[in-house]
Amino acid sequence: STLDNPSVEYTASGTFDVQLTLTNAQGCVTSSVQPITIRPLPLVEFDTELSCENLNTQFTDLTTIPSDNISSWQWDFGDGSPLSFDQNPEHIFEESGEYNVKLITASTNGCFDSLVNVVTVLPAPTPEFSTDRLCVGVPLSFIDESAPVEGELITSWAWDLAGQFSDQQNPEVIFDVPLDYEISLSVTSENLCTATETK
Repeated sequence: STLDNPSVEYTASGTFDVQLTLTNAQGCVTSSVQPITIRPLPLVEFDTELSCENLNTQFTDLTTIPSDNISSWQWDFGDGSPLSFDQNPEHIFEESGEYNVKLITASTNGCFDSLVNVVTVLPAPTPEFSTDRLCVGVPLSFIDESAPVEGELITSWAWDLAGQFSDQQNPEVIFDVPLDYEISLSVTSENLCTATETK
């Protein structure tokens, strides 16, 4: 280059000799050679497990870099939520859909790169239940009224009937003492997404 202050983009890391040659008005020439070291960029990659609305999605950083270390991470989940600076964050998407998730990583030498992956967040079923009566000492039936994901079936039910557990869709239980009991129902759809209702 014949520019005073040139710029160049190196396509590979390593050490390179840079020579500067100066010529004055009298035609005198002088030159200097100086080695410069080009550091490698991070090879950004990440993965996610099954992602369902209103449940934690685990993100796993898979970034690598030769002969260096990663020193910082910045996650943008694409849903308007605050950034995360954890290496392997968890995040809850409040609605199903596709989100452009961006990860920026930087090395200890200040070199950084980024990657955007589309994460598909699946819809979850809507759990709901009722009971036929509230009487002590007689069988009490709990009735599943959950709404499945459109086009799918609910494949499993998990009831916590105040410490008594059942995987039936519509279980029965007997309470011997008149108290306030906490009942929860978790339902899972064919897409493996789960949701829970507690009363």
